Amino acid sequence: MSSDYKPKLSIEITESQQQGLRNIDLPHGYQKALFSAIIDDLLSVNSEHGPRALALIITGAVRPATIIPCVAKAITESDTLRD
Repeated sequence: MSSDYKPKLSIEITESQQQGLRNIDLPHGYQKALFSAIIDDLLSVNSEHGPRALALIITGAVRPATIIPCVAKAITESDTLRD
């Protein structure tokens, strides 16, 4: 294998998902950073809790959107510390 080899992930998505990602209008390079972070978190969840935790995400029993209050709180706290 060449030292220039870089693994890539190619998945089929819906047209609405594609349009939604376009509407986010992420700056160049952010999409890779965003999906790399998501993959790292999924690998961590799998490592800590096993494949059943991933199955909960896949089936919709646990939604990534449920973490939004945590994200909003972290942003607010970060902004408060900056001021």
